[in-house]
Amino acid sequence: MGNKVGRSHAQALVEFAIALPILILLVAGVLELGRGYSYAVATSDAARDGARAAAGKTATTNGPGIPTMCDVIKADLVAVSSSVSCATQVGHAPPFVAGTDYSAPAGGQVVVVVYCGASANCTGNVSTRGLLLYSLLSGASREMARQAALNYYSGSNSLPPDCTALATPCSLNSVVNGAHLLDPLGILVVYHDSASISAAPASDGTYTANANPKLPGTIALAGGTNTNTVYVFIYEIDSSGGPNPRWSCPSCAAADGAYVRTSGHQLVVVDLKLKWQPVLAGLLGLPSTITFDSQSVTRMEY
Repeated sequence: MGNKVGRSHAQALVEFAIALPILILLVAGVLELGRGYSYAVATSDAARDGARAAAGKTATTNGPGIPTMCDVIKADLVAVSSSVSCATQVGHAPPFVAGTDYSAPAGGQVVVVVYCGASANCTGNVSTRGLLLYSLLSGASREMARQAALNYYSGSNSLPPDCTALATPCSLNSVVNGAHLLDPLGILVVYHDSASISAAPASDGTYTANANPKLPGTIALAGGTNTNTVYVFIYEIDSSGGPNPRWSCPSCAAADGAYVRTSGHQLVVVDLKLKWQPVLAGLLGLPSTITFDSQSVTRMEY
């Protein structure tokens, strides 16, 4: 009986010895992933805080400039790295290229790259400093949806509205022009009309309908789309029996009418997708591109 107990204990010890390295690797891997994620969050927060600090210009006071911005960033990253190189100032909008625009960071080092627009030191009148990409994207989609819901925008997404042809013309631009709010940040805008009134522009993305036909669907960007580019998708949710959703297709006008949106108080959907390549992606080992998505839905006024 004693031998059996001894053999059982010995077997347990052998099994534990075999399993222990695997358990240690798993625990260490989880801890390392947690540390990496905390670094990513801290770095992202530091970038936002630095941008807000540099955007401190008011109507009467210039912004605090790069030194103050660097102080804020270094304070945020004190638990991440003691080696923060701040700041390399670049004379053009993103994307920035390692080795060309700035020196690639060494292990454990953080390199801060900043673009101040027309300002020499992020202190002058540069209205776009510190604005977050997603905030601009959300604002653009909301404004574009409000425009697209108006009757005089029913003829086209890319042309000025009908009111520009009145005896006393309005000074409004096209619906798509709203996406150019991100131009100062070096973001390009791409919009294409569709080849079919019932399909999204094939070159830009694929539309998947919602299970509820009265609600917007989802759009996945095509594989060949470019980084640092906003792709604009505008369509109508038409529950009256027409094509649903209804896309802008000028070449389909003979069969489906000249209007990109129809009357009946339907829903207009503006879906903006920004495929962004963050400067710090390589440093943190994150995916090379991030897709921001902002969708706004408004009921048409007519």
